Amino acid sequence: MIRSAVRHVAASCVLVALAVAAPAAADDVTVMTSGAFTAAYLELAPRFERATGHTLVTATTSMGVGEASIPSRLQRRDAADVVIIEDAALQELAASGLILAGTRVPLARSGIGLAVRAGAPKPDISSLDALRRALLQARSVAYSASVSGRYVSTELFQRLGIAEQMAAKSRRIDRERVGAVVARGEAELGFQQISELLAVPGIDYVGPLPADAQRTSVFSAGVAAHSRNAGPARALIAWLASAEAAPVVARTGLEPFAAQTASVAGAQGAPSGEAAYAKYCAACHDQTAARIPSREALSKMSPARILRTLDFGPMMSVAYPLKRPEREALAAFLGKGTDEPALPPSAMCGPERRILAGNDGTGWSGWSPGPDNARFQPRQRAGLSAADLSRLELKWAFGFPGDVTAFAAPTALRGTLFIGSAAGAVQALDGQTGCVHWQFQANGPVRAAMTIAGDGDTRALVFSDQIGWVYSVDARTGRANWTIRVEAHEATRLTGSFAVHDGLAFVPAASWEETRSIDPAYMCCTFRGSITAVRLRDGSVAWKTYLVDEPKKTGTTAVGTDTFGPSGAGVWSAPTIDTARGVLYVTTGDNYSHPATRTSDAVMALELKTGRVVWTRQTTPGDVYNSACGGRGPNCPAASGPDFDFGSSALLVRAPGGRDVLVAGQKSGVVYGLDPAKRGEVLWQTRVGAGGTNGGVQWGMASDGRRVYAAVSDVGRQPGGIGGAATVGNAQLHPQQGGGLTALNVLDGSKAWFAPGTPCVPPRPGCSPAQPAAVTAIDGAVLSGAMDGHLRAFSSADGTLLWDVDTARRYDTVNGGQGTGGSLDGAGPVVAGGMVFVNSGYPRFGGMPGNVLLAFAPKKQEPKK
Repeated sequence: MIRSAVRHVAASCVLVALAVAAPAAADDVTVMTSGAFTAAYLELAPRFERATGHTLVTATTSMGVGEASIPSRLQRRDAADVVIIEDAALQELAASGLILAGTRVPLARSGIGLAVRAGAPKPDISSLDALRRALLQARSVAYSASVSGRYVSTELFQRLGIAEQMAAKSRRIDRERVGAVVARGEAELGFQQISELLAVPGIDYVGPLPADAQRTSVFSAGVAAHSRNAGPARALIAWLASAEAAPVVARTGLEPFAAQTASVAGAQGAPSGEAAYAKYCAACHDQTAARIPSREALSKMSPARILRTLDFGPMMSVAYPLKRPEREALAAFLGKGTDEPALPPSAMCGPERRILAGNDGTGWSGWSPGPDNARFQPRQRAGLSAADLSRLELKWAFGFPGDVTAFAAPTALRGTLFIGSAAGAVQALDGQTGCVHWQFQANGPVRAAMTIAGDGDTRALVFSDQIGWVYSVDARTGRANWTIRVEAHEATRLTGSFAVHDGLAFVPAASWEETRSIDPAYMCCTFRGSITAVRLRDGSVAWKTYLVDEPKKTGTTAVGTDTFGPSGAGVWSAPTIDTARGVLYVTTGDNYSHPATRTSDAVMALELKTGRVVWTRQTTPGDVYNSACGGRGPNCPAASGPDFDFGSSALLVRAPGGRDVLVAGQKSGVVYGLDPAKRGEVLWQTRVGAGGTNGGVQWGMASDGRRVYAAVSDVGRQPGGIGGAATVGNAQLHPQQGGGLTALNVLDGSKAWFAPGTPCVPPRPGCSPAQPAAVTAIDGAVLSGAMDGHLRAFSSADGTLLWDVDTARRYDTVNGGQGTGGSLDGAGPVVAGGMVFVNSGYPRFGGMPGNVLLAFAPKKQEPKK
């Protein structure tokens, strides 16, 4: 049975409170709307009701701070299904978890116009000069309390040079439309969104602001996080954003986005870059705003640069729901510029700097100098001891142009460094000078440190990129030996370095799928963590072991999207080789969807020759989590877990007395000592941090055989989950919460000493005491980086601070131009051949952006006279 017209609730606080608080029927859809789109919505709503049978209960209200405001109502969990407001405000609500992640849809653009009382003379506002004259001649001016009014009062008047004159005769209108004030004769001129002016009787619309003074706003709709009718709510939003609704939207003075909610990838053919732009980008980049590059500016970039920005640039959180083909289609649609120029000739090494010409005994291969993943470099290979650290000074800085993150640890071999980048450029650098021997372009971002395979003059580098490709490259020439894909899944993400043994490279696989789940339409989840043994000679696969069973359909979400499981248990870090027992050890992440498995959040032993699982030691059962849980989206599993992945490798430590201890640090903030001779039996467990989604041990510990050194993140972040809501770069992080380095005795896990994190003084965006970066140990010292940009060295005996350098500054780089340092996260420092190498810049979880690799060496001592 078709229900009748929209029940419209006025803005009166009493009436609004009564109407909104009343429970809605099962087929009622409660809509909160404020601002320029309201007139279009009220005209379109009856059509939706007639077509669907749903009744729309509507509250026209504001984004203010009162009891009847939209934020207050959502926080009280008053009945609400759809929210229609200015886009920036909607994004703020989404970041606070009040709007379902991934449901925001841009509806229309709105410009600012000017109105006078009906019958009054219309002033000329066709140019900036004409507008200035009209404002100076007017007796009184009114503007709204919304985004348009803030622009007029704080920017436009200043720009016209009349702010002082306007202060005495202009006023903000808080509780009604500006047009109503103008209609009563209480203001001669009134500024507001055009659509809001057109809906008011008793005024004459003069026209829009001049083009060079106009400020365009975008109005968007989203589904309330606590909606009980998410399916009908999404259907209403789709109707409001459809091509059929566009003529009505345009008639109210707005510029519709038309079919914004059309599927980005149709059932037939390739994904549409244009549709992806409309859905994910247009709401911001079609606006006129000083800090947002326009679509025209984006078109001058190369597709490669845009793709890099989506992968690991400022837009990475926006792009989380986009599949790889969609990202590539979007970059191709937008980017019309040419690729960035090649390295300048001055950056290349001259004939006097020969590649691989140094000492063979001072290298660092992959994640750790040895297959035990202990990240300990003895003095002979390090070329440094604790006594040398106080004399370290910057020798050179290498920049990654166009990047905002520097996340790939270098591999060192015979005086040459090999390093990847967010742009996918892999470079061979001279260790002493930073000049470039060769450059290789991968298909995607290269994060994992390269592992050296072979010996003598036949050295190869084996590594992966972040989109699933595996490479073997000649270390001397940079030419590819072979390239393969080890996983067919679209969301494959390879972050861990390889372990190499007996002609095989062991490739760990994790996934982007955890963040794909932000999109309520995404069928979560089907990725399975795995280890693939690849033959070094030709890239063929010797064996492959999946860590969960093949997923099957398990049900549907609240919005009708199919769900699948089991999934997840990705391997983020490098496997650890135990030749004595013929196994490799891997650590795993959480499950993304139900059912939970016993292989998530676990340490596992696999047979080197066959990949057969020998044993599994799970530490956090039932940890089923994905990024939809940050905003409690539909794809968030029921009874979701704490997201306590193992993100770092297990360490195989030969303890005093000759006993082997397998040590693993977890995001839970707990470090475990396991007995590899007894199928991973727990010997001890010690808490070193509070733990959390971005807490505990993140990227890696170190051990000198006597002690294990564990740094923790425990960063204090603003509200919101990783997916979509987390700020990318320069977030307001807690200046005192997080960090700390603990030394544990390897035999029993007892604490030997603790060095607390260093507070950010003064507090500044992107700064935190958190120490998520991997730790590195040398004889007598432990090096640990922090999100405040500092690399610090501590005495391994008692935790005394030995050396401290702030990397978060500007640098003149050896490859031309300037680079910038930022937060230290991810890969830790590499020590080899008498030098310390460290990346600086990691904005992904709110830290400070940066794009440099820094090289430090001891300052030469003056000879005694």
